[in-house]
Formats: sequence, C-alpha cells, structure tokens
Amino acid sequence: MQDGDYFLTTLLLNPLSNKKDPCENLKIDFITEQKKHFQFRKYQKEIGGDLCTSHRIFLRNRPFTVFLNADAMGKSIQGAGGILVLGSVFQNIIERTHAVNAEKEKYPERWLKNTILELHKTFESFDGSMLVSVILGLIDEKTGMMYYINAEHPFMILLRDGKADFLEKELKHHKLGTTGLQGKIHVDTFQLMPGDVIFSGSDGKDDLRMKDESGEEYVNEDETQILRIIEKSGGDLEKVYHAIRETGELMDDLSLMRIEYSPSAFLNDNSERREKAMELYSLARKKLATKNLKEAEKLLREALSLQPELDDALRAIIRLHLEQKDYASATSLLDGYTCNHPAEENYLYLASYCHRKNRNYQKAIDLGERLRIRAATHTENLINLGKSYIMMKNPERARAILKEALELEPDNKNARELWKKLASGTE
Repeated sequence: MQDGDYFLTTLLLNPLSNKKDPCENLKIDFITEQKKHFQFRKYQKEIGGDLCTSHRIFLRNRPFTVFLNADAMGKSIQGAGGILVLGSVFQNIIERTHAVNAEKEKYPERWLKNTILELHKTFESFDGSMLVSVILGLIDEKTGMMYYINAEHPFMILLRDGKADFLEKELKHHKLGTTGLQGKIHVDTFQLMPGDVIFSGSDGKDDLRMKDESGEEYVNEDETQILRIIEKSGGDLEKVYHAIRETGELMDDLSLMRIEYSPSAFLNDNSERREKAMELYSLARKKLATKNLKEAEKLLREALSLQPELDDALRAIIRLHLEQKDYASATSLLDGYTCNHPAEENYLYLASYCHRKNRNYQKAIDLGERLRIRAATHTENLINLGKSYIMMKNPERARAILKEALELEPDNKNARELWKKLASGTE
C-alpha cells in the first residue's frame, strides 16, 4: 500500500520536472536521482525532494530561459511533498507570466524578486516544518546575461576554458520557508560568454560515503571535489554523474543541471563596412579631443550607420549628449544600449538619470529600482531614485530610499539636502 502511495505521488511529480521551449543559444540538460527507490508492481521508481526544471518566458518582448534547481527538506515522501508544492506554485507563476500582460512587462530583476517572494511566502505557511534550498535564474537568450537568486543552495559552478570554479563566494539568502526571514532580496548577475557552461546541483553531489586507503568509511567534506570532477569530465553531464557515483556512495537525493551558452553564429560582418566605421570612429575621437563636438557627432552617427553594433561609437555619442545636456537624445540611445548590454550597471543608472531629467519619472523609477535590486550600494542611483519619488509625490518612499543612501554615505551632501527638504515639507 505504501509503495502504491509512492507510485501515485511520482505521477504527480513527473510533469513538474521538464524542459520546455529550448532556444538555439542555450542547451539545458539535467539528471535527477532520488535516494528512495521502490518497486510497485512492474514499475521501478524513485521518489525524493530534488527538482530541476526549465521554461521559456518573454519579459518586455525579450525571450528568457528560466531555470530552477531545488532541494526540499527530507527524503522520500517528505521531500516529495515539498517539491510537489514548489513545482505546482512555480508552474502557476510561469503560466501567469505567459497569460498576464502586467507580468510580461516586468524587468527580469523584478520578476525574479517577486517569484522568490511568492515561493517563500508559500513555504512560510508551514511554520518551519518544510524548508527548500533553491537556485532560480533567468538567462537573456540574446545577450547571455544571467540573473539569479541563490537561497542557501550549493554554489553554482562555471566551467570556462576547461577550468571549473564556483560562481559565487557567499550566501545572501536563507532557504525558502525560513521563519522570521528579513532583509532585502538581492539579484546577482553574470555575463555568460560563448562556450561557458554552468552547473547547478544539490548537496547530494557532495555528500558521498567514501573509503580511505585502509578501507575505513568516511563522509566527504571536500566541497571542491566536484570542481575536479567537472574538469576531468570535460563538462559532460553524463560523465560528471558517473564520476560522482564512482567516487562514493550517494547518501542523499542528487540533482545536476547543466546550462551551456552557445550563441548562434554572429551576424555576417562586412569587413569593409566595419573597417570604414572604425576609421570614422577614430576621426570622431580626434574631433572630440579638439572640442569640435558638432563634427564629432556627425562622424559618430556615420560610423553607427555603417556598423550599428559598434559599441565604442555608441558609448561615445551617449557621453557627448550627456556633456551637452541633451538628455532626450541620450535617453533614446541609452534605452537601446541597456537593453542589449544589461550587465553595464552604470549605463542603467545613466538611463534612469536621463529619464528623470526628461521628466519621465515613472520610467526613471522603474530603471532605478531595477538597478537597486542588483546593486543596493549604488548611492547615486539611490539619490536619483529619491528625487524621482519626490517628483511623483511619494515622500514616504523617497524617505526610505534616502535613508538607505545616508546609511551608506552619512556625509553625502546631496542626500542630506534632500533629507532636510523632505523633513521640512518643502519637497
């Protein structure tokens, strides 16, 4: 009867672990082996608390691959219960993102933050009796920009040029369901390069029962062992799995996810056009050095007409507009630049700043809050955000933001002046 219950539970769990809508730039594979194996009639099955899943969503008309690797507390039916809840809620979030326009308009940082909060609130209702470690991430399929949150899960691993290393250095969030959880949600970012391979896995890959030279058993405590295994296996998922099994006996559920970023061939590059564009860019730099701004702008625009992806020229013309305080022209360029280069946080700040200068306060807030989730210590961004909230007649939010700025830099003149204005009611 118990095996029958296990079998029926696996039928509910199977649809939650899937790979949907793969894109040509990303290849995702995973292996999950639960500790508890059982037989029900003719079926050989396993049940446990690890989960791997991936989906494709669109945010602000850009395609993103969503990936999740989770480890619910407990083995067998307890862990499976946690995964059943997690997978069901997460599937609902994905479907809602597909269907609701307001969800599609969110920036990736905001989508991740809201998703992890919703999952946490779900498990918080269990009063600490069910905790889940998880890595939840988004990858911009066009740029390779990865946004992710690690909630007390083993660090992700980057394999680049044959060398494996941990992608993270410290844990910033507790497990989902941790009671009394306080603090800000921080979204980490990482720019994937062509050929990069990312591994995510539960602690089952590390918790192995091994034997020393004398034959005495011990439990592996070397977390770097997996790095050597991945390097020796050349990043091949099947080889990594078999190497783990050969190294020691599994003591826990095991899940391994492999993500490879292999963007399709770059757009055909006309070498003559590119060479001409570089010549124009070089001439423009000389004009900038002699403060001949009008001629420099003309040359930069000619260069970009020949080679739109010439980022050096694009950044130069953005800086030129900023120096001239032509915020409208700078904004139109910055919006496109930050869309294609989301990793460059300073340009994200400049886009928010220019939108405020153009009195597009809500857009300035959207971009500023997006950066705040990723870089909470960017004081200039916090001050710009505070000014934007003041103009939107939201002094309470402005105070909260400026308080953060003053905690970082108590002597910041701009922050102190704004704080005084808010305190006196003269905003």
